[in-house]
Amino acid sequence: MGKSRRGRPARRASRLPLGRGCPETLAALSTRTAATGAVAALVAGAGGAGLAAQRRMDGGAARDGEIMRSARLLGFAPLLCLLLPLLFYHQLAFSGMIFARGDAFNYFYPYWDTRNAAYRQGELPLWTPDLFMGAPLLANPQLGSYYPPNWLTAPLRAPAAMSLSIVLHIALAGLGMVYLYRTAQSRSPLPALTAGAVYAFGGVLAAHVEQINQLQGLAWMPILFALVHRLLTRGQPRRDMPLLAAAWALQIFSGHTQTVFISGIGLLVYALARAGRGRKQLLKALLLLAGCFGLALALASSQLLPSLELMGMSNRGSGFSLQAATAFSLPPSLLGRSLLPSYDGQLFGEYVAYIGVIGLGLALLAARRRCAWLLLAGVGLALALGRHNPLYLLLGELPGFDLFRVPARFLALYSLGMAMLAGRGIELLGSVSYDRRRVLSVAGTVLLLILLTRFVLQPSPEHFFGEPGISRRGLGLWLGTWLLLLGLLVIRRRWTPWLACALVIGELLLAAQTLPDKDLAPPDVYLGQRFTISQLQALHKNEIAPGRTLSISRLYFDPGDLAALRERFDTLGMDESAQSHALDAVKKQEMLMPNQALTWGISSIDGFGGGILPSNAYTQLTSLLLPADSLRAVDGRLGERLALPDCRGACLPALQWLQVTDTRYLITDKIHDIWHEGIAYDTTLALYWQGITAGALPDYTDQARVLHSKPLADTSASIRLPDGAWLTSRDAQGLAEILRQDAGIIAISAVNSRHSSLFRQLQPAGFARLLSSDIEIYELPPGQRASLAADPVYLPDDWQSREAALELLRGGAEAIIHGAPPLPASNLAGAQVEITAYADTHVALRVKSPAATYLVLADAWYPGWTATVNGAATPVYRANVMFRAVAVPAGESPVLFQFEPRLWRAALYFGLAIWAIVGGAWLWLWRKSRNSRASN
Repeated sequence: MGKSRRGRPARRASRLPLGRGCPETLAALSTRTAATGAVAALVAGAGGAGLAAQRRMDGGAARDGEIMRSARLLGFAPLLCLLLPLLFYHQLAFSGMIFARGDAFNYFYPYWDTRNAAYRQGELPLWTPDLFMGAPLLANPQLGSYYPPNWLTAPLRAPAAMSLSIVLHIALAGLGMVYLYRTAQSRSPLPALTAGAVYAFGGVLAAHVEQINQLQGLAWMPILFALVHRLLTRGQPRRDMPLLAAAWALQIFSGHTQTVFISGIGLLVYALARAGRGRKQLLKALLLLAGCFGLALALASSQLLPSLELMGMSNRGSGFSLQAATAFSLPPSLLGRSLLPSYDGQLFGEYVAYIGVIGLGLALLAARRRCAWLLLAGVGLALALGRHNPLYLLLGELPGFDLFRVPARFLALYSLGMAMLAGRGIELLGSVSYDRRRVLSVAGTVLLLILLTRFVLQPSPEHFFGEPGISRRGLGLWLGTWLLLLGLLVIRRRWTPWLACALVIGELLLAAQTLPDKDLAPPDVYLGQRFTISQLQALHKNEIAPGRTLSISRLYFDPGDLAALRERFDTLGMDESAQSHALDAVKKQEMLMPNQALTWGISSIDGFGGGILPSNAYTQLTSLLLPADSLRAVDGRLGERLALPDCRGACLPALQWLQVTDTRYLITDKIHDIWHEGIAYDTTLALYWQGITAGALPDYTDQARVLHSKPLADTSASIRLPDGAWLTSRDAQGLAEILRQDAGIIAISAVNSRHSSLFRQLQPAGFARLLSSDIEIYELPPGQRASLAADPVYLPDDWQSREAALELLRGGAEAIIHGAPPLPASNLAGAQVEITAYADTHVALRVKSPAATYLVLADAWYPGWTATVNGAATPVYRANVMFRAVAVPAGESPVLFQFEPRLWRAALYFGLAIWAIVGGAWLWLWRKSRNSRASN
């Protein structure tokens, strides 16, 4: 403990001398910041301050007893960090219920099931033909294929696997925060437990449980800070650098690159704060941090190299514009709702950063001691404002910042810094005497934030799920917890820190009741096989290369079993919000949107990327399928972009482009079909009617009424039926009401004149409706999955040339070959192409061609695909913007495409070698150090 000038113990913890974790003042730091052009801060806290009360006690027995109790708590705190996640997430852990919303359902469940299925077969997930007409899996970092904790979930289906991973990583976040506090602040167990609870169960982590890879990355953040502190203070870089690099590599493996970037910014702030005043210390800190990051990159190279290869082909390869990079910035009007718990509507998850009213007060109590954690929290909050912060408008165009959207995710640094301050606040409750001015300052600041949030700040309703207003109950809970905070600040007893810790945890538990993890649904909304899935799987059994599907819907329809679903959800006690999400999940399963096709092994032209997928070539080619002047599908979700009201809910692409992409099945809803006099008219395929054509009519039909979009005056229009009979339109004036709704609609239904309730909706020639329930499935005229190019156009393989290829295709070009040597044009009469085998990573074909030409396979081109023709290796070129092509000679030739990414294999071996070298070196140094201590 510090001494006064007369040798007496100092009375205030704020007067303690600067020890470990507390370098120079902010004024001195600001000078160095100006010199270096970087952000710098102080690190506060006195070494051993958490045991100040023990040192003040008189009597050896009492002192020994206190130390023993603290020692027991040191073991108890980690145990609580392991048990508390089961309390906070008991529904996910024990109920068997699952997420039916957000990225968990739409994105991660299908990918995790695919990845775990590969694990169970002893393989790595390499490629899938079921999304985006073919896409790499391992190269997508969001799968976390090399992340060791994900290997533990291999036996489980995705919902159970994610629930397990969430609980484990919340526990890891709490344990890491306890470790950080005891490493960088003090050894006091109760404050460390408080810091762990505030970080692990605060709003930032709790709101991101649906984004599992982001949660996994955030769980490693406290451990990284603790290891950086060890590196900068222990003076043993040879032992500490490998540990920091390994932890950083594991965070990279978890798959959320932006979290790695945010962690790096935070660690840079902390390293600059920990460095001494001299230039040498500053340079040393930067070099150590850079060295660790470089080593981490080498350790993570098995994932990074494939991901960088994919990144170069993605829509994010050149970074975002400033407008896109600052999307989802934290609006200033949301500050109060972001920093305080929400007991009413759910705030958009990226903006949630509460640590509780009591936790906020404790952090502000400790903020009196100016320190790195306060600066870290301030930097995180300032960067989270994004476009609302003029400084970020300058940073947004810098390398790194321009690769990511959602600046609000910098709130993670705010959460970590405030958690450390809250732990320090617990210490001050037990070691600092009552200070009226300080109590008024802290309590007044928190109360002011509450009142401003309730009565002044008016956020936009679009940022909330549910009611955006603040109810009397919500305001009452804020004021009630504020009164508890005031009592803790005024009443200083030995038990006050314990009560404060319990109240912090209790408030966080109460605040968590409105978060997304409480809107759960039964597992069959994801695992249950709807009839659409069964129908398509049955069709695929008879197809060697399954025809692709395109689903178009805004999900405004009701499932056919709505009443039964509602009854079941009521029995499970699900509230209206949970039922709404569950019904949406059922409809997405019915429509196979957006990534559900991957779960069931059904090939789709569409998908949901959400990262570095889909490729820019996919985005270019699918622009042919979108209405003119539409925004391109940079993240997939083609079906959502086609579900426009201007097209009566489905802007169907021209049949030419559906055939080019080998789209065989079209799935739509029925909400825009027309009923007239008890007869249904299917308007979905209006685009594909060429004139008016009738297909075969049911046997019982002897007369029919024809509806068409020709002028109403043309009442004598007639149609020749296949059996030689004629259909004539009658009562055309009665159709005026329907036709006025949309003059472009063409629909034909065959009606039994004797029993008018019996009718059949007809489709254009070549189309067949396979299913009509709450949704409709159509079979389209077959396209060509594989074909020979008779007279292709040859273009270079670059972005500009692919844009030119789009215009050539619109102009009627048969095929475009990119980057390949031209072959003479030839007559391919009698040519034959047959697909003999089709799997995820290999495709076999038999080709018979009268002349040398190029074989075009309508599957996505990617660098890892190789090919052999007649057993000899041959280059694989790009065709038609995004497909594959190989040159084939005249005659009969077996062709084999295989996905064998040599770069990925080399990256894996290189990464394993680096892990072996680093691990062996660290183990040797550790044993050497242990032997040295033993000899001394």
